[in-house]
Amino acid sequence: MGMVRSAARWMSHSAIAFTLWASLAGVVSGQSATSAEQWQALNRRVVEAYQAGQVNEAVPLAEQALELARQAFGPHHPDTLQSMNNLATVLNSQGRYGEAEPLLRETLQLRREVLGPRHPNTLTSMNNLASVLDHQGRYGEAEPLYRETLQLRREVLGPRHPNTLQSMNNLAFALDRQGRYGEAERHRQVERRPGWRKPEWSNISPG
Repeated sequence: MGMVRSAARWMSHSAIAFTLWASLAGVVSGQSATSAEQWQALNRRVVEAYQAGQVNEAVPLAEQALELARQAFGPHHPDTLQSMNNLATVLNSQGRYGEAEPLLRETLQLRREVLGPRHPNTLTSMNNLASVLDHQGRYGEAEPLYRETLQLRREVLGPRHPNTLQSMNNLAFALDRQGRYGEAERHRQVERRPGWRKPEWSNISPG
């Protein structure tokens, strides 16, 4: 019964940008239930700390979760890649872009290889990398990633999916910061479309 309640609490986080999977893939693929449960428990603590604004507490927890995932699941397992993504998120929130960026680049590359270039989680990694570049004022590098993410999300998720709309707004904000207001406004029309939600800049979601 406790495991059922834990799973329910875990799934309640799925609607937020900083989504942390409660995957049992490790168990299914032969990993011990103990390792999988420990990983899930750590990730629950990460998301709770992150949501509470306790980023300094979230970082070491995310580091522990990633180390456990690498040992229990292997370096290319989707849950390990999720932990890499989560750690990069909290580092980004701390303004530690020099640490977050290479981690996100590695995660994106591995997700392309493991999940495929059009998988929703791969698109999330593209958006997250664009966000880190954007935060550093590297708009020339961020903009094409935002555009590619938007195009692929339209094709994979559909034009009215919340994450597609989020990508439209993210691109609009990036254009705004470059003074390209007319172009930005064309994308920001998303605010008046059904299904729009305020973009969450960290966007640590599975797309």
